[in-house]
Amino acid sequence: MEAKLQLRIQRYGWDKAAADYEEYWRKQIEPAQKRLLEMAALVGGERVLDIACGTGLITFPAAMSVGAQGSVVGTDISEKMIERGRENAARQGLANVTFQRADAAASDFPESSFDAVLCSLGLMYVPEPIHALRRASQLLKPGGRMAAAVWGAARPLRLGRDFSGGGRACEIGGLSDVLPVGNGRQFADGDGNGRLR
Repeated sequence: MEAKLQLRIQRYGWDKAAADYEEYWRKQIEPAQKRLLEMAALVGGERVLDIACGTGLITFPAAMSVGAQGSVVGTDISEKMIERGRENAARQGLANVTFQRADAAASDFPESSFDAVLCSLGLMYVPEPIHALRRASQLLKPGGRMAAAVWGAARPLRLGRDFSGGGRACEIGGLSDVLPVGNGRQFADGDGNGRLR
């Protein structure tokens, strides 16, 4: 399927799902999101990007982790998801959270803008996930990190040495890693050390 058409279909579907998303998905995806936040190891004062943030199910816990001195930007292709995220942020009184509509692979942020990039259960919907990962890597500050969770079993992902530089790392876990549908964690990179570098 052509990437533009896929994005349009995704945007339409997520706009339609926005009103009921949290009610039907929060508990089911909570184990994966908890593991994702553990992998990210966020600390106070950091600047975080949450790609494919939906209504903010990871955005808000990330904001609590980085505290008032830090900030979290949630992006999603669905305007309705972004609107719900903004409403939730206002209701919770979180001043360190912002939301904006953006494609995972085509954000306008300057390079080296974030200490951490998160993507919880969104990467597998991106038409060109490798391109999105490379773009996310460019947004990391030297020494920054990315954590992503995807549906299905974790498999070795080989991106080659051009994925990133400057000490950036990425860990990707599948839901079978945290839900009772598989066994064990697998992470792999171009040289097999368990991290994408």
